[in-house]
Amino acid sequence: MIKSKNLENSLQRWRAFWQHSVADRPPLVIRTRQEDATVQAKSKRKTTPVSFEARLSTDYFHRLAEKAEERFTETSAALDDTLPQISGPGGLAVTGWMLGAKVETVAGISWVEPMLERIQDWRTLDLDSIRERFNRVLECYKILAKKSQGRYAVSPGVLEGPADMAVRMLGEEKLALALYDHPEIVEALFVFLADLGWELTEKKLDIIPEYGGGTTSNGYWLPGKGIGIQEDLGQIVSSQHFREMILKHDRILPERLDNVWFHVHSGALQMAREIADSGAFGCIQITNDYPAGPTVKEMLPTLQYIQERCCLILRKLSLDQLDSIMGHLSPRGLAIDIQCYDSKVTKDIQNAAMTHKEAERVIQWTEDWMK
Repeated sequence: MIKSKNLENSLQRWRAFWQHSVADRPPLVIRTRQEDATVQAKSKRKTTPVSFEARLSTDYFHRLAEKAEERFTETSAALDDTLPQISGPGGLAVTGWMLGAKVETVAGISWVEPMLERIQDWRTLDLDSIRERFNRVLECYKILAKKSQGRYAVSPGVLEGPADMAVRMLGEEKLALALYDHPEIVEALFVFLADLGWELTEKKLDIIPEYGGGTTSNGYWLPGKGIGIQEDLGQIVSSQHFREMILKHDRILPERLDNVWFHVHSGALQMAREIADSGAFGCIQITNDYPAGPTVKEMLPTLQYIQERCCLILRKLSLDQLDSIMGHLSPRGLAIDIQCYDSKVTKDIQNAAMTHKEAERVIQWTEDWMK
């Protein structure tokens, strides 16, 4: 394993977290991003953006792994609990591409064009082609696993559940209406996609080497075999539809893996309560949407509700927002994930973002909180 000054302490914090306990302080992940304009200004020559297709090549991941190893060396003295890790291909666009949807890149962002006019058409999917693209993704993970040899973590990313996979095929509006108009067809499609998602997850986790006795997923360490899952469609459907038609398929994952965390936006707290009540998932991540979502004060009852039932990860809260609720939450089974941007661009980002200087203060702040 790539050693760092803080590695064993970080692993101890994550192990305590999953036991719904706390070590010296909760695990803390600080994410940083350089301003694109600043990077371009420093560059004397223009760089050609990498196409979506190129980012699914084994050559691309060879180069990505080499650059990552240089970065791990530079950040080996980091004081937060971000482990040295690299992710294979994943995300909304990759999922849509695997299923056969057209992907277009606009302004540097890949968008998926829904591929079906009607939900009834899902049975016309070319399963052989899906598996061919599926295997192409797995080849990229094999490259990363071979490069890492367990020295740093390879992340399986976050799995889109069957509902979010279906969105890539049909679009949000048509799928939401189909829940009412064609529930039997939706059920058959979700069963198919749940099996497909599990197959992909199982094969990725078979390829990925163990790291510290576990797996990393999108920045978080999990004991044993594990991954994160998301179902953003649940934000626009009723709690009953989410529970009875979506969540029941998501429960396949924690039944077959050691640990699974569930990504939920703060604008969909009704989802979080259903997930917590299911008792199936070891952790729920709440991603702050304010000002598009509720205030932290409005979120607090649900955060407490989650902590009574499973572990909690707080994502994208500012230092002031965290400070306003910490006295009302337990440090046990709690992790904090902060988005940190350069101060020059903070004004262009929702106020959940933090400057690097503020983010560094959180480490001292959490230690003081534990006293």
